[in-house]
Amino acid sequence: MTRKLTAAEIKQLEKTIAPQGFEKFAKEHKEKRKRDFNDEEIDTLLHLQKEMDMIGAEVPQIDPLTKIEIYRKKDEDNLFTLNAEIDSDGNLTLLGWDLGEFPEKTYGRDEYEYTYTIDAAYKDTLLLQLLKERLGESSPSNPSPSYFFKQSGIPYKLLVMP
Repeated sequence: MTRKLTAAEIKQLEKTIAPQGFEKFAKEHKEKRKRDFNDEEIDTLLHLQKEMDMIGAEVPQIDPLTKIEIYRKKDEDNLFTLNAEIDSDGNLTLLGWDLGEFPEKTYGRDEYEYTYTIDAAYKDTLLLQLLKERLGESSPSNPSPSYFFKQSGIPYKLLVMP
Protein backbone atom coordinates (compact mmCIF):
# COMPACT_ATOMS: atom_id res chain seq x y z
CA MET A 1 0.00 0.00 0.00
CA THR A 2 1.38 3.43 -0.90
CA ARG A 3 0.18 6.97 -0.39
CA LYS A 4 0.81 10.17 -2.26
CA LEU A 5 0.50 13.56 -0.63
CA THR A 6 -3.01 14.90 -0.94
CA ALA A 7 -3.80 17.76 -3.26
CA ALA A 8 -4.37 19.99 -0.21
CA GLU A 9 -0.96 19.10 1.21
CA ILE A 10 0.78 19.81 -2.08
CA LYS A 11 -1.18 23.06 -2.48
CA GLN A 12 -0.09 24.22 0.99
CA LEU A 13 3.55 23.48 0.18
CA GLU A 14 3.23 25.26 -3.14
CA LYS A 15 1.80 28.32 -1.38
CA THR A 16 4.63 28.47 1.13
CA ILE A 17 8.02 27.54 -0.23
CA ALA A 18 7.85 25.31 -3.28
CA PRO A 19 7.27 28.05 -5.89
CA GLN A 20 10.45 29.90 -5.09
CA GLY A 21 12.67 27.06 -3.91
CA PHE A 22 14.56 26.93 -0.67
CA GLU A 23 17.63 28.82 -1.83
CA LYS A 24 15.56 31.86 -2.83
CA PHE A 25 13.43 31.47 0.29
CA ALA A 26 16.55 31.45 2.48
CA LYS A 27 17.90 34.61 0.85
CA GLU A 28 14.59 36.48 1.09
CA HIS A 29 14.02 35.33 4.64
CA LYS A 30 17.53 36.42 5.55
CA GLU A 31 16.91 39.90 4.19
CA LYS A 32 13.49 40.20 5.85
CA ARG A 33 14.83 39.18 9.22
CA LYS A 34 17.97 41.30 8.75
CA ARG A 35 20.18 38.65 10.21
CA ASP A 36 22.56 36.07 8.86
CA PHE A 37 21.70 32.41 8.67
CA ASN A 38 24.48 30.31 10.05
CA ASP A 39 25.89 27.47 7.98
CA GLU A 40 23.80 24.88 9.83
CA GLU A 41 20.55 26.73 9.06
CA ILE A 42 21.45 27.03 5.37
CA ASP A 43 22.40 23.33 5.27
CA THR A 44 19.06 22.49 6.87
CA LEU A 45 17.17 24.52 4.26
CA LEU A 46 19.09 22.83 1.45
CA HIS A 47 18.39 19.45 3.01
CA LEU A 48 14.69 20.33 3.10
CA GLN A 49 14.92 21.21 -0.58
CA LYS A 50 16.01 17.65 -1.29
CA GLU A 51 12.98 16.42 0.61
CA MET A 52 10.72 18.78 -1.30
CA ASP A 53 11.99 17.17 -4.50
CA MET A 54 10.42 13.96 -3.24
CA ILE A 55 6.95 15.53 -2.91
CA GLY A 56 4.42 13.44 -4.76
CA ALA A 57 6.66 10.38 -4.64
CA GLU A 58 4.87 7.31 -3.44
CA VAL A 59 5.37 6.60 0.25
CA PRO A 60 5.04 2.93 1.13
CA GLN A 61 2.85 2.42 4.18
CA ILE A 62 2.72 -0.34 6.73
CA ASP A 63 -0.25 -1.46 8.76
CA PRO A 64 -0.22 -0.18 12.35
CA LEU A 65 1.94 -2.47 14.46
CA THR A 66 1.15 -4.03 17.82
CA LYS A 67 4.18 -6.35 17.85
CA ILE A 68 7.75 -6.14 16.50
CA GLU A 69 11.08 -7.91 16.85
CA ILE A 70 13.56 -5.26 17.99
CA TYR A 71 16.62 -7.44 17.59
CA ARG A 72 17.84 -10.98 17.21
CA LYS A 73 21.59 -11.26 17.64
CA LYS A 74 23.42 -14.51 17.31
CA ASP A 75 27.10 -15.33 17.64
CA GLU A 76 28.97 -18.61 18.04
CA ASP A 77 27.93 -19.08 21.67
CA ASN A 78 24.82 -16.96 22.26
CA LEU A 79 21.43 -15.87 21.02
CA PHE A 80 19.91 -12.60 22.26
CA THR A 81 16.39 -11.54 21.31
CA LEU A 82 14.17 -8.61 22.24
CA ASN A 83 10.57 -8.20 21.13
CA ALA A 84 8.01 -5.49 21.86
CA GLU A 85 4.26 -5.69 21.87
CA ILE A 86 1.32 -3.55 22.87
CA ASP A 87 -1.48 -5.34 24.69
CA SER A 88 -5.21 -4.63 24.42
CA ASP A 89 -4.98 -2.16 27.34
CA GLY A 90 -2.28 -0.14 25.55
CA ASN A 91 0.60 -1.26 27.77
CA LEU A 92 3.97 -1.76 26.10
CA THR A 93 5.84 -4.95 26.94
CA LEU A 94 9.46 -5.72 26.06
CA LEU A 95 10.15 -9.44 26.08
CA GLY A 96 13.75 -10.62 26.11
CA TRP A 97 15.22 -14.07 25.81
CA ASP A 98 18.92 -14.87 26.00
CA LEU A 99 20.39 -18.30 25.39
CA GLY A 100 23.95 -19.60 25.55
CA GLU A 101 27.28 -19.08 27.21
CA PHE A 102 26.68 -15.51 28.45
CA PRO A 103 23.60 -16.34 30.56
CA GLU A 104 25.34 -19.50 31.79
CA LYS A 105 28.33 -17.50 33.08
CA THR A 106 26.20 -14.63 34.37
CA TYR A 107 23.21 -16.42 35.90
CA GLY A 108 24.25 -20.04 36.18
CA ARG A 109 21.67 -21.12 33.59
CA ASP A 110 22.09 -21.30 29.84
CA GLU A 111 18.92 -19.32 29.21
CA TYR A 112 16.83 -16.65 30.82
CA GLU A 113 13.82 -14.53 29.95
CA TYR A 114 12.90 -11.08 31.13
CA THR A 115 10.00 -8.69 30.68
CA TYR A 116 9.69 -4.93 31.00
CA THR A 117 6.17 -3.49 31.08
CA ILE A 118 5.54 0.20 30.44
CA ASP A 119 2.09 1.28 31.58
CA ALA A 120 -0.06 2.76 28.81
CA ALA A 121 -0.02 6.12 30.66
CA TYR A 122 3.77 6.33 30.12
CA LYS A 123 3.95 4.86 26.63
CA ASP A 124 3.70 8.30 24.98
CA THR A 125 6.40 9.63 27.31
CA LEU A 126 8.67 6.81 26.18
CA LEU A 127 7.77 7.52 22.54
CA LEU A 128 8.66 11.20 22.92
CA GLN A 129 11.95 10.38 24.63
CA LEU A 130 12.86 7.88 21.89
CA LEU A 131 11.98 10.39 19.17
CA LYS A 132 14.15 12.99 20.85
CA GLU A 133 17.01 10.51 21.01
CA ARG A 134 16.56 9.34 17.42
CA LEU A 135 15.80 12.68 15.76
CA GLY A 136 17.25 15.21 18.20
CA GLU A 137 20.41 15.75 16.21
CA SER A 138 18.69 16.44 12.89
CA SER A 139 21.11 17.91 10.37
CA PRO A 140 22.00 17.34 6.71
CA SER A 141 24.10 14.36 7.77
CA ASN A 142 21.36 12.97 10.06
CA PRO A 143 18.03 12.23 8.38
CA SER A 144 15.06 14.43 9.14
CA PRO A 145 11.77 13.19 10.54
CA SER A 146 10.34 12.97 6.99
CA TYR A 147 13.10 10.64 5.89
CA PHE A 148 12.69 8.50 9.01
CA PHE A 149 8.92 8.26 8.56
CA LYS A 150 9.23 7.37 4.88
CA GLN A 151 11.83 4.69 5.58
CA SER A 152 9.59 3.28 8.31
CA GLY A 153 6.45 3.33 6.13
CA ILE A 154 4.66 5.60 8.57
CA PRO A 155 2.14 7.96 6.97
CA TYR A 156 2.50 11.60 7.98
CA LYS A 157 1.52 15.10 6.99
CA LEU A 158 4.09 17.87 6.56
CA LEU A 159 3.14 21.53 6.74
CA VAL A 160 5.87 24.04 6.03
CA MET A 161 5.26 27.70 6.81
CA PRO A 162 7.59 30.62 6.10
